[in-house]
Amino acid sequence: MLRIYTMYRPLTVFTIVGIFVGLIGFIAAGRFIVYAMLGQGSGHIQSIVFGGVLIMMGLQIFMTGVVADLIGINRRLTEDIIRRMKLLGLDSDKNKKTNETTLDYVKQIKQLRKPNGNGRIRRVD
Repeated sequence: MLRIYTMYRPLTVFTIVGIFVGLIGFIAAGRFIVYAMLGQGSGHIQSIVFGGVLIMMGLQIFMTGVVADLIGINRRLTEDIIRRMKLLGLDSDKNKKTNETTLDYVKQIKQLRKPNGNGRIRRVD
């Protein structure tokens, strides 16, 4: 169940885990701050090191979730393109006319999406 959820909602899963790990790091760093305010911070340096490592780990886990989400979006787009190609019959040679028409259509779209002078893509309504 967790594996399926991670595959289809990776940003949510990795964000929750990253926040959990980061909070533990902030608690450890807070422990050092409390002892430093009491004047006993010199013996608790390991708390700030441990807290810093956990905070960085939480950030890396979150960034892994962002990358996983982007990979998931790319996978869904690729699956959609393959499905559409199969519907159009672009995976076989028997529909050459359809292939040529589709390629012409793609070229027309690329012409419409060329950037204008300021680097933005012009909209055609």
